[in-house]
Amino acid sequence: MMGPRLCLCFFAEALLLLSLAASSAGGNASAAVQLDLLIRNRAFRAIPLYRAGRPYYIQLPAKFSVIEASAMRLRGADLWLRGATHGSFRLPPGIFTGPYAKRAILVFQDLGNLSSTYYNVPGYVLIAPVVGCLAYDASNVSLGGVVSAIKELGLRPSRDPISITFSTFAMPEGADSSKAVRCVKFGRNGSVYFGGDAAAGMTCKATGTGHFSVVLPLLAPVPAPALAPVIAAKETRSRYWRPWWVAVAVVAVICGAVVVALAVAGAMRLVRNRKMEEMEKRAEEGEVLESVWIGASKMPSAAISRTRPTIESESLPWSSVT
Repeated sequence: MMGPRLCLCFFAEALLLLSLAASSAGGNASAAVQLDLLIRNRAFRAIPLYRAGRPYYIQLPAKFSVIEASAMRLRGADLWLRGATHGSFRLPPGIFTGPYAKRAILVFQDLGNLSSTYYNVPGYVLIAPVVGCLAYDASNVSLGGVVSAIKELGLRPSRDPISITFSTFAMPEGADSSKAVRCVKFGRNGSVYFGGDAAAGMTCKATGTGHFSVVLPLLAPVPAPALAPVIAAKETRSRYWRPWWVAVAVVAVICGAVVVALAVAGAMRLVRNRKMEEMEKRAEEGEVLESVWIGASKMPSAAISRTRPTIESESLPWSSVT
């Protein structure tokens, strides 16, 4: 009969599978972390079935059948004295765990064709599967592989770095093969850390645990050749029609200026004719008399009179007297 801790472990794994399915469907960055937890739990559950120092493969759900996962339980002293080699990883002697653990479990992953589902590098393309090496504290493992709290460990090489060899790689379409292959490490929060160029044999160096791969830059996108004639035709057409529109605009401005000038000239002529008519009318109605001052009085004065006065009789009554 299963113990309560083991039942709780299976229940937690069921919840983890549901969470992993939701994360993968939604493209969540935490999907890779959920996958690590699933593989870790399966590795701890299988510990009692295998002896220390011997690697064993981890059975995963059918959905993740393309992923190769394995684990190895080691004592801290053995890891320091002899190191470990498994899959793509070679851990040289002189490695210690941080924090210190009496026993440790090394979990190895090869994501295969699902690598790009969980990991990607913007502007680059993966040319090899993503592989991982994680370490956990196995000092308190009980019967059935259940632990009260699983603690992740770091690996610290004191002499030589950890070697990672990618034996399976391909040149995918869109990769710039003229560039150097670069080593990359993936962080837990989706970050990417670039290392140096891959050495001969597609080998990279690391100073700790994590997930690793090799990448090449993507080729720069080439513009579609069909767009060039269309753009050239539009430019040629605009250059061809531009002088015609300029000529029309100049002619329209000149015509408008001529019309305005004629209208102003006609208005001025009309005003001048009206003034002349008014002056002639006033002249016909009467002559304008000049004014003279006689003493303190202002009186009209004419240069000549219209009719000269005549005397009715030039003989005076006293003219006959001799």
